[in-house]
Amino acid sequence: MSPKTHDRIGRIVTILAKLWALALLAKVLGIVLVLNVRGYDSWPSDFTVLWTVAELGLEGRAVEAFDDSTIGHVWEKAGYGEGDVFWLYPPTTLLFFLPFGAMPFSMAIALYTLGTILLLAWSMRGVAAQLPGGVMMILASPAVPLAANLGNTSLLVAAAFAAAAAGLRNGDDRQTGLSVASLVIKPQFGVIFPLALAALGRWRAFAWAAAGTVTLTVIATLVVEPGYWPAFIDKIVSHGTTEEHWIYLSASPFTALRIAGVGSSEALIAHGIIALTMLGLTIWTLFKKGPTASAVALLILTAMLIIPRTHYYDHVVTLVAFAYLWQAGAWRTVLGKTVLAVLWLSPASVIPGLFDNGATVVMGWVAFAGAVYALWLAWEPAIAGAQDRPLTSPAPSD
Repeated sequence: MSPKTHDRIGRIVTILAKLWALALLAKVLGIVLVLNVRGYDSWPSDFTVLWTVAELGLEGRAVEAFDDSTIGHVWEKAGYGEGDVFWLYPPTTLLFFLPFGAMPFSMAIALYTLGTILLLAWSMRGVAAQLPGGVMMILASPAVPLAANLGNTSLLVAAAFAAAAAGLRNGDDRQTGLSVASLVIKPQFGVIFPLALAALGRWRAFAWAAAGTVTLTVIATLVVEPGYWPAFIDKIVSHGTTEEHWIYLSASPFTALRIAGVGSSEALIAHGIIALTMLGLTIWTLFKKGPTASAVALLILTAMLIIPRTHYYDHVVTLVAFAYLWQAGAWRTVLGKTVLAVLWLSPASVIPGLFDNGATVVMGWVAFAGAVYALWLAWEPAIAGAQDRPLTSPAPSD
């Protein structure tokens, strides 16, 4: 890629990111204005549910969140109408959102929307330095405004992944461990990290992660009512095994196969084979190659791939893998450019009404395709003339 092309792409994504930012800022200001003028205390977004449960938690009534009628009422009040909505978060998630429950809704949603975007930008500032436009290339991806507009936890998860990845690359065990521990907000994404840290021999990071996870879990358990954990487990057992709520929202090989007509048991077995195979190959790659840029990208994509229920908005995490694949030299080949483009653009396919269920099928294979390419790049870097570079090195040119 010539410097001229690099700069041209940088200018384009910077303009796009600024347009997204202006649109989101206008929306946030509009929400604040409307809510204050009309006296509303909710808005159609996932954050409405998070904020409401935080309010319940501060009042010592968090267990009520597991009553479907409570959340259903909130959902309808926010303007979504009737729907099969329920609360499936552990107390560690509630712990993070409790401060927002103490704020007026308009202030809370404004701070959360802008804060999560800034947090993602800050956590990716190192690896994004080499991208055309820097961190603006990350913020310009359709995944970011989509996640910010919904107001859920996905940008927080992406920021935690980015911080953990940066710690792995920089040798900062405390940053790595505490970033992994912060994934208790959505713990299914952290399953792979103990194995990864063990494979890399990063025992201090392992200890930081374990200590952080235990500390946050203990604090969260002490903060919520005694009945929260049993109610959470009951809800997981009763609702977590059904498909109706999430089958058309989830983006994984399992759901892609289900939508394509494969039976539930067969799809789960196929997903399990894919997930366990990629998990084993990822751990082996980290053990043999260390935390190279392509191996870190592989780790991130596999962390998503192994979860049967990865919602489409969670695919903002693939932007972290995108940045590390770029660093590994994927931009040098046509195949690499294609993979990068898919990781950067694919969340746009789930814009409501654009591709309907077909989008979920496509998204279901994005993490798998990216992981396979990252695995190939990790073991055969010559395919892209790849080499690991310092995080803040200038953009490469031919």
